[in-house]
Amino acid sequence: MKIVLLAGGKSERIKPFYEKPLLKFCGKTLIRHQLEILFEAGGRDFLVIGSPNNVEAIKAESEKFVAAMNGAKIDVGMQQVDHGSAGALKSIALEKYFDSEGTDKGVLIVSSNDILELGAYIGLLDTVEKNPGHSAIVGQKISSYFPGGYLVINDQNELQKIVEKPGAGNEPSDLINIVVHYHPSAKILMNFVNDAHSEYDDIYETALDNMLKEGLIIKVSHYLGKWQPIKYPWHIYEAAKLLFEKELRWRGRQGAAIAGDLQKADSAVIKDDVIIESGVKILENAVVSGPAYLGKGSLVANNALVRESFLGEGCVAGYSTEIARSYLAGQAWTHSNYVGDSVIGENVSFGAGTVTGNLRLDEENVKVHVKDQKIDTGRQKIGLLCGNNVRVGINVSLMPGVKIGADSMIGAGLVIAQDIEEKKFVTGEKGGLVIKDNIATMAGGREKLMEKLNQSAHA
Repeated sequence: MKIVLLAGGKSERIKPFYEKPLLKFCGKTLIRHQLEILFEAGGRDFLVIGSPNNVEAIKAESEKFVAAMNGAKIDVGMQQVDHGSAGALKSIALEKYFDSEGTDKGVLIVSSNDILELGAYIGLLDTVEKNPGHSAIVGQKISSYFPGGYLVINDQNELQKIVEKPGAGNEPSDLINIVVHYHPSAKILMNFVNDAHSEYDDIYETALDNMLKEGLIIKVSHYLGKWQPIKYPWHIYEAAKLLFEKELRWRGRQGAAIAGDLQKADSAVIKDDVIIESGVKILENAVVSGPAYLGKGSLVANNALVRESFLGEGCVAGYSTEIARSYLAGQAWTHSNYVGDSVIGENVSFGAGTVTGNLRLDEENVKVHVKDQKIDTGRQKIGLLCGNNVRVGINVSLMPGVKIGADSMIGAGLVIAQDIEEKKFVTGEKGGLVIKDNIATMAGGREKLMEKLNQSAHA
């Protein structure tokens, strides 16, 4: 069986972040985590489909994975047209790929944006084994609306139809479609995909409906474990929690996984599940409370608190800073700050006294602008959503659910209650904010920041 891992989407809904497959969790890209989970489930033959923007990086990740995993084989293709999953499969002409091998073996199609536990794949393979010759897909019951495809099934767990994004209140069932789909014949699948037509990006789903109309059977494997799609930026933190659990298991340990060269003050406290990489320093009276990840070379300074948070390589939780339930991609620098329920990109620094608000005064759910819509996140607490290469001055207040685009600068003493586009310079005057184009450059920002961190580590 060949596993086709879809990694070529546009990632538009997760702005101010980009390229979901290359987001890093516990020191590894998302695409690497997905390959490891599928390898653990028995996968050895992979075809990863990237986009023009990420395909070279995916090739590099694939080469590292093959070198590390005995028996793994990976080919990398590029999605050249839109139309969702169908666009990916058409771009690499999946049917011709199998023809070139002289065989028509089964294919497992997996979305790299959906993070699942190992049991999802084991359960599907069990369904396939019990129903030879039939397609099978994964479904999960949900309790609140999710903007995806809904499955209608019969008493024999056979798919009757898929309803794409019906809107809250119009759901035909409580069973959501998860893109872990097995087809016994890649050629037959692609015949339906090539013949399907739709005005939207649901051509693949239309192809599945056409298969049903022609009498083909698609079984549904019910998955009861954890599932985290990365559809919106606040999902990144939830993904980090799930992949942290996976990483503890992958490393073959329960509880702490701490590098031997950790420099920890006697008065510092580490509790619950943590992963701490090489070169980390935890200074006097600091507390790290799991689940927590500290990337290579990170620093938790005096009196700082890191709880239920995931800090990438080279991060600094500075003096008297609290970082709670947040994801920091890497090289983020704090000092006397509060960062709560936030998702922070790479090479970001916060001036002293800057805080992220994470709870509305009325305690209603936080709403976030996504493209042209204001989305109810379903969460009471969401802080800052901040892209890469951002500088925030001292004593700035960042309101719940605000987004700051990459390569922007926020002046001191401001209240930021609106989204800031990328490459902006924000100051204030009586009556509101002044937002101009940022003519400063962050080129070499990471290297400069690391130099500063090395110089100030003991300051």
